[in-house]
Parts: sequence; structure tokens; C-alpha cells
Amino acid sequence: MNVRVLTDALLEEERHAPDAGLVMAHVRERVKRRRRTVQMASLALLVLVAWLLSPAQQQAAEGPAPGWTARIRMTWLPEGVPGEPYRAVGLAGEAADFGEQETGPYLQVALDSPANPDWAGWTATSVNGQRGRFQSSPLWTRVLWTLPSGRSAALEYGSIGNRVSTLERDALRAAAGLRDDGELVLRPKIEASYLPAGLSVAGVDSDGGISLRGDGTAAIRVVLAAPSTGNGLAGVGGPQRVRDVQGLAAYAEQNFLNVLDFHGHTLVLYRSGDPIPSLDEALRTADGVRWIGG
Repeated sequence: MNVRVLTDALLEEERHAPDAGLVMAHVRERVKRRRRTVQMASLALLVLVAWLLSPAQQQAAEGPAPGWTARIRMTWLPEGVPGEPYRAVGLAGEAADFGEQETGPYLQVALDSPANPDWAGWTATSVNGQRGRFQSSPLWTRVLWTLPSGRSAALEYGSIGNRVSTLERDALRAAAGLRDDGELVLRPKIEASYLPAGLSVAGVDSDGGISLRGDGTAAIRVVLAAPSTGNGLAGVGGPQRVRDVQGLAAYAEQNFLNVLDFHGHTLVLYRSGDPIPSLDEALRTADGVRWIGG
């Protein structure tokens, strides 16, 4: 899949953080995700994915694992956009992805994404009385604005497969329908008993996977993917067999590490940053990943 780089405004601070779009593109490369919610399309976009980290509150909740509260709530969605998103919540923010970029209308939303300082090609607008900007192409419209709560918001509505004549109008209407008063608690299904130096648990996804990061840019994203993800035959340009992890077959491919048959999933670890954590560190991290369910 070709993940589009939507703007240079993926902030300096988050530029090297685990890119949800790249992770999920890899996850979807061979098989559709088995899940309760809609699969992530590509949170690599727009300011829309500053991989999520800006102030949304982490909430410790009762249960087997700490809960992270997702605040994004949509009161209106364009026709054809699924109602249940794939979510990701981090120490300082969140994103939600409604639909799949490749197969139909999609809408992606993020909270606390800093505004693009270069407004060339953007048009001034108003969203619920708040100043904002939007930018359009034949395939998508992006909107940046500030919510009444003071949190910055970013939204992209697009349809690559089928042209939609009302993209701009519907994107602005969807933006007007965004609220940040949701109270959905996400819990991880795994825990990491080994963490590379300087990294700690910094977020959770809809699938129960986690993100690990520290004060710098080095990070590891841990995803629970469909069972057959990443189990293609090793070969030139494809996954390369590495040592077993917890007695399970493991493959490395670019910055990804795939561990097969992990509690009914493929465990995918994606390394990013400057410097990027080593494959050895990813293997050690995978050795220490424990299933806690939920």
C-alpha cells in the first residue's frame, strides 16, 4: 500500500514516533484484520497523526490493566463511513480512524495535533464559531481548527476509490460534529516485562496493542495483528527468519518484527526513531511480552 504523506506538519517532536499508518499497512498487507472494530486505514496522515501524543488524560481504572480514556466522539459521519473507528490513545492525545483508505470513504481524526505553520494552499474557515483552515484535493479534504475546550483538532475525509462531489462540504460538517467528551476506556491485552532503556508504555490501541516510547524519538509499537500477518515465505525483499521468540517462529522485515501464533495473533513490533531501536532490542522486548487478555 502506498501511504501518502499528507503534510510536512507531522511535528518535529512526533516525526520519528511509530507511524500508525506504516504499522497497519504492514499488518493489512497479506490479510484483513480480524477485529471488533474497523481496521486502521492509515493514521500516517495529515497533522492528523502526530502519532497521537498530546494532552488527553491517562486514566487508571479498575481491572487487569490500566485504562486509557478515548475522548473522540463523532455526532455526524458522511454516508458510507463506518460508525466504529480504530482508536489509538497516547500519553498526550489520540486519533480515530473510521473506514479503510483503500476500499471506501474514510475519515480520520486526531486531537492535539499542532497547527501547520505553513498555510499556503489552505483556506480560512469557521467550525462551530472557532477559527480554522481547510485544504482540498479531488480525493480528500483536511480541516484544522480548535475545539471550544481549547484542544486542537485535525480531520481528513476522503474517498480514493470513488469520487465524492461533496468532500469539502461533508468534511466541514463532520468537523462541526466532532466532540471531545467521549469516555471510552481502552485497555491493553499485553504487557512488556522488558523495556529498552528509556522507553515506557505510552499508549494503547483498539486491538489491545501498546506503544513504547521515551523522552526522545526512539519508539517501538506493538500490535496484535491477524493470525496470518507476516508469515509469508522468507525470500529476497520479504520477511527473513530470525531466532524464535518464546518458542514461536519470528520473521524480520524492514523495521518490523513478526512473531507468529501469539495467543491467536501475530505479534508485530515496529521500530522507529533516531536512532531506531535495534532488532536485538525488539527481539528482547518480544521475549518479554506477556498476554494479559481483557
